Amino acid sequence: MPEKELPLVTPRKLVQTFADRYGVDVAELTLPATAVLTPVYPLFMKLTRALGGGLVTSWTWKHPPFHEFPLGEGEKGVLACCPIGAPNVAIALEELAAFGVRTLYFFGFAGGIGRKVPPGTLILSRYAHVGEGTTRYYGNTPLTFADEGLLENLKRGLEAETGDSLATCPVWTTDALYREMGDEVERFTRMGVYGVDMEVSVVYSVAKALSVRAVALLWISDALTLKGWEPHFYHDALREGIEKYVEAFAAVIREGKAGVMSG
Repeated sequence: MPEKELPLVTPRKLVQTFADRYGVDVAELTLPATAVLTPVYPLFMKLTRALGGGLVTSWTWKHPPFHEFPLGEGEKGVLACCPIGAPNVAIALEELAAFGVRTLYFFGFAGGIGRKVPPGTLILSRYAHVGEGTTRYYGNTPLTFADEGLLENLKRGLEAETGDSLATCPVWTTDALYREMGDEVERFTRMGVYGVDMEVSVVYSVAKALSVRAVALLWISDALTLKGWEPHFYHDALREGIEKYVEAFAAVIREGKAGVMSG
């Protein structure tokens, strides 16, 4: 059988190119096995404060720089931020995995579909309908899935910390923010989808291709119904939901309750 063709550009080669420019030896770039990734900078800053720790000095040339935070039993995790959208998240996850990450928690936002949950609600995405163009390079599939064990462990940890019951549900991931049409909203409502976002399906497809365990946590920040679109970005319910679950996640992951130690 012919050998499988390999990519011409690899994350290790690209990262090393930039690291060389800043005088960083590639041996210094190894990362912890557990990572938190978000494409939302204000959320990245909230997570930075909640998780504690400090800069990963060998990655300070990144913008924004990676942060390292403490986990249970003396372990560490890494917190990273990237631009929004499936291609950017795929690049970030490729680079994290190339330097040691094996467990990923992704934080983002979703537009609620069909009023299944109110704005400010945190959902855990069990699987995603692929509506973006990056996943086809990682496997031709209409659905991508979270790591089931990681999702269940995190769900139990967050529920124990907050006393809430969390929804684990499907989302639809799209590349086209301004082409979310009424017929698609109606179709996905009938299919039981809770929200639409721009990253989750590629988080799961890339993670599977790279043997990384991944789960996505999403706050409902706006609503899509057949009557139109309702923004809730600045409502108290969303602000309070973010504050509550960022702190709860930090407590869970520090105490090792979310299955983070088996990277």
